[in-house]
Amino acid sequence: MRQTEAVYPKILVAHRIASQCHIPRSRLLGRKHGCGIKSTVANLRNVVWLARAGWKYFASKFNDEWTIDDYPIRYRFQPAVESPKTSRLRPIPWVASVINWPAMSGNGSTKHEAIQELREKFDRFKATHEKLPRPGTKVPIEFVKTNRVDQHSELAKDFIQRVLEIEWAWISDESSLWDFHSEETNGKLNDKIRQVYGVDVSDISSGNLADILERISKSSARENLR
Repeated sequence: MRQTEAVYPKILVAHRIASQCHIPRSRLLGRKHGCGIKSTVANLRNVVWLARAGWKYFASKFNDEWTIDDYPIRYRFQPAVESPKTSRLRPIPWVASVINWPAMSGNGSTKHEAIQELREKFDRFKATHEKLPRPGTKVPIEFVKTNRVDQHSELAKDFIQRVLEIEWAWISDESSLWDFHSEETNGKLNDKIRQVYGVDVSDISSGNLADILERISKSSARENLR
């Protein structure tokens, strides 16, 4: 065995990978990019994901009724970090997502839970859409609608600053009070809304901001009529 192979086996492997995958050797070794072998692993992982997407795309040509099993799925695990005991939020280490479909993913404390949530999310999408994206193809990100919130744009700005106590936030028709805190209930924000606008929204358990803004707006309209 040559001395180079004995001392630098990883570098030789990196060189061979570079020649096969057309990746600059300087990038693999970190001479210019500072990434080294970790960058190589990331590049190869991306190649694997792209290959998986390509295979699923090819296979979809022979099947018109697609289920979640016909899509390329990527799993990610991130070690859980302890959250404060007072927080309702709990770390979710497993993520299962469809490659090239950013909005289609599921989370869970186990790999099985993550794929199960992904399956349920896919089934809901399938039930509410006439057409499914072909497996393996890139699906553009769809922004959530803001039609209802936009009807109360000035009130929304005031609400964000006086109730949520932040300078600015983007909210949609699906945004809720739960998105802006980690406590077990919406109690403090409900009290703040009552204090600022004189409106009780504690019965809106979802905390949906569009519903809350509509109620505040209607209450203000009634006050103006008196």
